[in-house]
Amino acid sequence: MTEKIDIVTSVKTAFEYGPFYFALLLLLTVSTLAGRTYRNVCKRPESTPAERETHRKYFVASYALGLVLVGVSVVWWVAFRPKLYSYSVVIRNLHDYESVASERTVYFQPEATNLIDEEGAQTRNERVLAIQDRPFKSGQRIRLDYAKDRRPRCTY
Repeated sequence: MTEKIDIVTSVKTAFEYGPFYFALLLLLTVSTLAGRTYRNVCKRPESTPAERETHRKYFVASYALGLVLVGVSVVWWVAFRPKLYSYSVVIRNLHDYESVASERTVYFQPEATNLIDEEGAQTRNERVLAIQDRPFKSGQRIRLDYAKDRRPRCTY
């Protein structure tokens, strides 16, 4: 079974793995094609020694460059990779008339529950995910705005 790799998947993977992706791409494509071409040239009886030497050098150079890029990408991965830290909480049993909001680095995902309140309305949980580029400190506050019945929001 062969699967097609679309450009969106490839770009997402490249963004996630950075230089390591391009090093492997080079090793898996250019070096593989160079090796295949070198073998084909060596199998041909009419190929000259200079032609075989040129293809061998191209194959060795592409493979060596791929290995150097893998080394560079490992250094990048360890030292310079963008780091994201997350903190996740769940706000339980919110009603339809209650809403929460926050700044751009806080994300919400509503989750319907099977619970029905005293008035017969279904409640929901809100999964909250806060993201920042440095570790969260003990006692650090995350700004959440809470509103009930379309009244002005309260900040917590």
